[in-house]
Amino acid sequence: YEPVMDEALARSDLFKNMFNRDEPAWPPGAWTPTDRPEWETSYLATQDLLDDYFNAGLDSRPYSCPLRFSENVSPEERLLLHFLLPSLAPMRSMAKQTLGAAWRAPDGVVPPEQMQNALQTVLSNAAHLQQGPTLIESLVGAAQRALSEENARWALHRGVFNSQESVQSAIDMLREKEVADPDPAHWVRMEHAAAMDVLQYLFQAEAPGGAPKLV
Repeated sequence: YEPVMDEALARSDLFKNMFNRDEPAWPPGAWTPTDRPEWETSYLATQDLLDDYFNAGLDSRPYSCPLRFSENVSPEERLLLHFLLPSLAPMRSMAKQTLGAAWRAPDGVVPPEQMQNALQTVLSNAAHLQQGPTLIESLVGAAQRALSEENARWALHRGVFNSQESVQSAIDMLREKEVADPDPAHWVRMEHAAAMDVLQYLFQAEAPGGAPKLV
């Protein structure tokens, strides 16, 4: 995700749709390029990012975020407490841009395949995020999953899935992307490890094999 997220951050001013703006449009619904020229301009300007985001969601490798520390701490003194939380604003922007684009309907009708692909992309991204070691990644992943599922319900309500086949296909995809109830202990792995790292640092021995001593 790092290359596409870096590019998304650099082009953050381009994200404008029903979810990426100051006054969100809710509930979601179909929009046309002629009715929403600003959204259409944003859609066209971010097509390459949407494609990269889609491809990242298909990657089956385990997710991990770069390990970054404050520049004010020397390598010898680094603890997990100094770990810099990942910047997830681009992740949120890409999820919202993808779901906003899912409702694009040049002829007034949202293609069911377009909606399903968008939902699958954001749910795949959410699943990746929820593999991350920090609490914030789990929370953002959960928020993206909730937004996707809410859009799926509205798509069904508004007749986007307009045949038995498209409804069944969407249900099968949602079941495939469903995850088990979260384990809070899993969510706070980094926070727990950081606390243990601090304790180990505070009570380290003066010499190998020596007795622990408060620093």
